[in-house]
Amino acid sequence: MGTTIRGFLEGYIKSVSPNLAPVDVTKQTSFGPAAPGTTFQVVVETGTPAAEAAAAEESLRAKPGTVTVVLGVGNQPFLTLIDTLQRVFYYGETCLIKQHPLRAYLSSPYRALLGPLIAENIVHMVQDEGIPATVAILKDSRVGHVHMTGAERTANAIERTLAENPSSPALTSELGCSTPWILAPAKYTEAELKKAALAAVVQKKLNGGSNCLDLQVLVVGSDWAQKKDFLGEVKIQCLETHTPACYYPGVNKTYEDMKSHYEKKGKALLSGSTCNDVTIVDCGVFGKPDFDNYATVNEAFCPILAWVEVEGGLPAMVDFCNSKEICGSLSCTLLSPASADSEQVEAALGNLQYGTVAHNISQLLGYTSLGLGGMWGAYPGEPRSGVGVVGNLYGVKGAVKQIVRNNNGLAKMLSDVSIPPLLADVLHKALNVGGGRLGAVGTLGRIWWMLIRRATHNVGVTIRLIDANARLPGSAVVTE
Repeated sequence: MGTTIRGFLEGYIKSVSPNLAPVDVTKQTSFGPAAPGTTFQVVVETGTPAAEAAAAEESLRAKPGTVTVVLGVGNQPFLTLIDTLQRVFYYGETCLIKQHPLRAYLSSPYRALLGPLIAENIVHMVQDEGIPATVAILKDSRVGHVHMTGAERTANAIERTLAENPSSPALTSELGCSTPWILAPAKYTEAELKKAALAAVVQKKLNGGSNCLDLQVLVVGSDWAQKKDFLGEVKIQCLETHTPACYYPGVNKTYEDMKSHYEKKGKALLSGSTCNDVTIVDCGVFGKPDFDNYATVNEAFCPILAWVEVEGGLPAMVDFCNSKEICGSLSCTLLSPASADSEQVEAALGNLQYGTVAHNISQLLGYTSLGLGGMWGAYPGEPRSGVGVVGNLYGVKGAVKQIVRNNNGLAKMLSDVSIPPLLADVLHKALNVGGGRLGAVGTLGRIWWMLIRRATHNVGVTIRLIDANARLPGSAVVTE
């Protein structure tokens, strides 16, 4: 969480510094040593419906003298903070944060991080006190704007409530998507096929499947010679890779509904034994009479993985992903082997209508581009994934999407995007902080000092816990 927030703030400071030339993010821009060989590029259009929609969304701001309400996010701890910082610094608004009921504990660290803004009455926080209290906030005439990250049905309910507010506040939002991954129909080496399968399953299992960017739909060519081999590798990875708990409230019902829907038709390619396990469902061949889009037009937000076959090659697969058969337009990924037609791949990347289009890399990196000048949000004018963007710190006009590229090839794709927090901190120190005048020696010194502090803190906590346990009536400290 800390690395993401720090990166966003550093990016904002660079974007407004008069001593630094603005970065031209419309050209391929490197992620730096944290992701070698990986770039992002903001795509600009003029005079198109998407460009017009982007301009309209950019104008959605709080009226002078009013407050922006930022509704807390339930699935990730840092998103609410990034949303707030965007509204405060980029849009110059005062904010009221209403914490999510699942994340009430965030108030304490948020107060520490936002202390100066709270002291200046720029930011204020309240806990969730139920739907009636939230409705009362949204109907308050002092509210001039609302931003939320969450589900489409929640956004619809908020819009109905805001319609009763005399100030007519606008709503910006980041909603979900039945995120597709396209497998370009070409000849994959064994290493490329295994890497694609591993990366897909890791992306599906992230946070128990409860992320707006988690993979939901695998799109393959109906006549692709390796589709059975790839499906077999995906099944193996589903069974062998680490499986996080599917914890988010309500998703167990969604999981069981989607699973049973396809099981009753004999269309479950892999059935999970619990809600934590990935279930693969066969939607069939797009365009055929028996094609079943239940798992593509609805966001799952759980470990359901849809298998879709498309006739007609890569252009037809892109058309499918751009159609209403997919819920939303937040992000997608295109995987292609070294043998793929490069011109077709480039055309596909250009034609995909998603806020973030990733090539041979997880679309997750699209969010991490925020501090570098990238952006995150739906493709303009497609409201099922929300309205407006986070990021775009350089204020690029006509920005409709970004393309994230792994220029190292599919076989060297970074597949496991989840790393232990301590390792993440070590990498941040090594790659972003630097050693000052002492160079590499200084960097190593910083890392060792951080590890020593962490170890000392953990020992102290352990001692206090043992002492507290020993003081409990009838307790016994086990020493063996």
